[in-house]
Amino acid sequence: MTPMGLVFLAKLTAYTASCTGCSGIMADGRSAAPRLGVVATSTAWPLGTCLQVELDGQWRSVRVADRLGPATRRQPGADLHLDLLVGSPAQARALGQQQVRARRVPCES
Repeated sequence: MTPMGLVFLAKLTAYTASCTGCSGIMADGRSAAPRLGVVATSTAWPLGTCLQVELDGQWRSVRVADRLGPATRRQPGADLHLDLLVGSPAQARALGQQQVRARRVPCES
């Protein structure tokens, strides 16, 4: 885990609540119904960690609420992989895979 505020490069992908083999429940126990600002990460990031991700020149706040799948967690660089929860497979495809700037930030209540 990086120090608070330090900008790092992350691999960003997207997933949906309706993926094959998904239970519909995130690692934090909440429903994986489409919601803004949720990312799945490796266990290097504790659940509840707040991050900002730069997308299209804008910093977007996200919270770690889910975990990457087992195969993804075993890949090199998994600790810097953020998987953004989106509403549909079309949105996930549109986001694709990209490298983004990210930073850990204090959580707002």
